[in-house]
Amino acid sequence: MLTSMIARGKYTSASAYIRALIRKEARDKAQRELEQELLKGMRSGPAQPMTRKGWDKLRQIVSDARKKAE
Repeated sequence: MLTSMIARGKYTSASAYIRALIRKEARDKAQRELEQELLKGMRSGPAQPMTRKGWDKLRQIVSDARKKAE
């Protein structure tokens, strides 16, 4: 199977195939985690309107997280 995919030009080598599998697994995992977080948010209760103050606070949290990650 793998050798035929390489022969057809789908992958250049077995290593390229393995890298593609790893990337796909990472994407699938990220998708599953996102879906879980979305479901958690949906189950957390009624939505609350966002205010200017709420958006400013959220932007500050994101900015602080980015600085911390650098």
